[in-house]
Amino acid sequence: PTPPPQPSPPPQPKPRQVPKPPPVPIRQGNPVLVLADMNGTLVHRSKTRLNCKAEPACEANKTFYYARPGAKDLIQFLLHAARTTEEGRRRVVFAFYTSMREANARPIADYLTGGRRVDIYERKFNKADPTGENDYDTMRDLPSVWNSVKPGSARGFTAENTVVIDDTLRKMRELPHNVLVVPPFEEDAVKKGTDDIMDYVKVYL
Repeated sequence: PTPPPQPSPPPQPKPRQVPKPPPVPIRQGNPVLVLADMNGTLVHRSKTRLNCKAEPACEANKTFYYARPGAKDLIQFLLHAARTTEEGRRRVVFAFYTSMREANARPIADYLTGGRRVDIYERKFNKADPTGENDYDTMRDLPSVWNSVKPGSARGFTAENTVVIDDTLRKMRELPHNVLVVPPFEEDAVKKGTDDIMDYVKVYL
C-alpha cells in the first residue's frame, strides 16, 4: 500500500532583525576623555544655606550648590581644549560623571559650563558597590559609559585614553590607574574659602 503523505513541516519563524548600534565615531587627533565627578569634587551640596561668605552657585530641587573655587575655570579650560590646535596638546572630550540623577545635576552643570550643553553620565552609569558601607553606595561602571549611544560623548573611548577626576578612590578601584583623586570638597572647605585644588588639577592636565 502507498504510505500516507507526510504533513508539511510548520513554517519557521523569520529571524528577528536586531537593529545595529550606531558606528563608533572616528576620533581625530588622538583625544583624551576627561570625566569629572560633581558632588565632593567640583561642588558641595547642602540642604541648607551655609552660614559663610561663600554664595551658592545655584539653588535647585531644594538644594544649595556651592562651586569649588576654580571649578568653573577648570571646566572652561577643558571645554576650550576640545577645540585646541596647539602642537603637542591632545584634544579633550569632556563630560560630567555623577551618581546624581541628571535632573538634579543639570542646573549646576549648566552653571559650570556657562550654559553650554555638556553630556552628563548620571546615576544609571554607576553600579552598586557590594562592599559599600551604605546600601546607596556606588562604583563607576566605565564600560557602560564607553558603550553608551545616548549620551554619546564617551562612545568608543577605552581605559587607554580616559581620565576620571573624583574625590573617592573606592568608586574607581576597578580602574585605579584611570582616576585623578582630589581631596573632597566639604562644608568646612566651603566656609574656609581657601581651596585651590582645581588650580593644581588644571596644571596637571
